[in-house]
Amino acid sequence: KPKVYYKDRIFLRRVPLTATFTKIKKSLGEDKVRELVWLVDKESGAFYGSCVVLLASPSDVKQIVDRSLSQGGVKVDKKRIKVAEVFQKDDEDEIFNHSSPQKEYPPIGAAMLNTQ
Repeated sequence: KPKVYYKDRIFLRRVPLTATFTKIKKSLGEDKVRELVWLVDKESGAFYGSCVVLLASPSDVKQIVDRSLSQGGVKVDKKRIKVAEVFQKDDEDEIFNHSSPQKEYPPIGAAMLNTQ
């Protein structure tokens, strides 16, 4: 079975912990980013440096992936991040829940809150 990509999403990894939705929008293009989902560890609930971004159009996917492979790359807080297309999976739930508001900051996780 051939791999099929989502036409409107990209996967970002090696995203710095200092990243915000606003910083990622600024880096990728204000008018290109519709929504973002911070991916978290199932055990701790902590952000581990990856997210999925919903883009405005399929041409934005190609443009951003191509830019990430160029010499300058795509940077957030001066750190070069990895950009990839997102594969469709048969059992994948819809991760973009349109009833919940966009989170500006990645979740730090419950494990990190109990350090006092």
